[in-house]
Amino acid sequence: MNDHQLYRLATEEYDVSFYFLYDWLREASWNFNEYRIPALTFWFIREGSRKLIVAGEEYLAEPGDLIVLPLGLAVTTAHTGGEQEPLRYLSMGIRAIIGGMNWNELFGIPIRLPLEAGGELTELVLLWKQLIHDEKAVRSLSTVSDDALFSARASVAALAWEARFKLWMSLMTKIAIPFMSAPEPALDKRVRDLCAYIRTHYERPFSASELARAACLSEGHMRATFRQAMGITPHQYTIQVRMEKAKELLALTDLPLAEIAERVGLEDVSYFINGFRKREGMTPAVYRKRTFPWI
Repeated sequence: MNDHQLYRLATEEYDVSFYFLYDWLREASWNFNEYRIPALTFWFIREGSRKLIVAGEEYLAEPGDLIVLPLGLAVTTAHTGGEQEPLRYLSMGIRAIIGGMNWNELFGIPIRLPLEAGGELTELVLLWKQLIHDEKAVRSLSTVSDDALFSARASVAALAWEARFKLWMSLMTKIAIPFMSAPEPALDKRVRDLCAYIRTHYERPFSASELARAACLSEGHMRATFRQAMGITPHQYTIQVRMEKAKELLALTDLPLAEIAERVGLEDVSYFINGFRKREGMTPAVYRKRTFPWI
């Protein structure tokens, strides 16, 4: 596997990357057990149904439902009873950070969004299908010569795909608003800035004093403000961000563990392996075996 990132939108407040797209038709007997989600993943159920088991909770995924599966989540699927049936669904895997926070965590997005047909959902699904149709051609641009990559036709194709993806993300967010627990999160801008700073600089070591300077706060005030808003310390949040990125790299690339550790700001691979095992209950190698980029 290569790095699956195709498109990335990065501004001061928004950081969105695309990883994979599929239109799946799973056979009637298909299920998976304790599958680790490789990226923030969306499903739109078109035909058939399955029971999803997530952290001890059960959800029924039926036609018309949107399913939102966070990175690293362990998911099991099962038949709903009665006659087994194939499952057809659209799938997309992305990374979405807004104001330094994960999109789904910032707004409080539930796993299952039961939707009514028509309107914006129809537009979302049409965009989804168009993105799937055009994705292979756009991805192939990364393998051609520099001259071909910057041709007018290549530019038109890439920019059109980018515009559709932005519209898809906008529609997805709008459709999810009625289901959000925090559609207008009241998060201190200084904390958002700290989260964004950590997510921008996680690839290298940095000190608490550097974070405090970035937020224009004293170290003590910075720690207290961050912990009050986030429920964890800046150091704990930094480790969380590094492990999130490590999960993406484990699932979506073939990079060796030493290089992954270096890419997430942990030069000691043994420290990385031990820290990952402590957080996830398994080694990075086992996590990689349980995660595949084709969900």
